[in-house]
Amino acid sequence: FIYSNGNAWAIRLSADPSIGINEVAGLPGVNMFPNPTTGVLHINTANAETTTVEVRNMLGAVVKTATFNGTVNKLDLSGNASGVYTVRIGNGTNYAVQLVTLQ
Repeated sequence: FIYSNGNAWAIRLSADPSIGINEVAGLPGVNMFPNPTTGVLHINTANAETTTVEVRNMLGAVVKTATFNGTVNKLDLSGNASGVYTVRIGNGTNYAVQLVTLQ
């Protein structure tokens, strides 16, 4: 609500617990290592299913994509510049996201 006392304007904030964002269940059982890495990132999943991997740099540009089948996979990031990347792995319904540092 916006109100005034005649001299100054103010905004009143309401803390309504019924307003918010519902959390979406992530992809359980995802493990990415080593972090930091010098190139090869190991990605283990709990279920042997088709998963897609998307790697983004800090500007949000997609620098690598891959599709895996199985629970043990490797992703080679050695062709990219050193820095922090966002790795998103998903099965089409649920996703896991992790920051990975490439040295």
